[in-house]
Amino acid sequence: SPGMGNDVLMHFHHIGFFAVASITIGIWSDGVPIASNYAPFFFGAIELSSIPLAIVDVFHPRQKEWNAWLENHAFMQSVNELCRIAFALLFLLVRGIWFPYVFVFGVLVESLDAAKERPELSPALYGLVSLGSLFTILQMYWGILVARQVAKAVLGGSNSNDEKVEKKD
Repeated sequence: SPGMGNDVLMHFHHIGFFAVASITIGIWSDGVPIASNYAPFFFGAIELSSIPLAIVDVFHPRQKEWNAWLENHAFMQSVNELCRIAFALLFLLVRGIWFPYVFVFGVLVESLDAAKERPELSPALYGLVSLGSLFTILQMYWGILVARQVAKAVLGGSNSNDEKVEKKD
């Protein structure tokens, strides 16, 4: 199945998310929270793009009844298209640019410094750095997929709804 790789990736994404959350609340560091000051950003702000994506997903062609309903409602077609644009912009800005910036110049730098100052926290800190690095690469990968779809929409090319990027969180 073409979507199977994305499903496996999404499962690893959620397992990794759980692992990062457990590190952040101190499960792996004797109750000492690790980088919890970044939790509102990484567990909240980056989800802004998920709001318009949720609307777009309702009308995706795999949702046959809702997609058919959309065909007869011009206003909702406009809303759906605006949500596609909002998703792409928010995703590229928040996850494609801001996420890597905050991770590299915030979490990574502070975690490496903290590992020197508090060696007993090193396993949790290095775990966070490792997972955060993988998540940063994943966001950049998804950002490339979204950017390709934006380029295709702006420059022309296949415009099939079946080929639209399907990123879920």
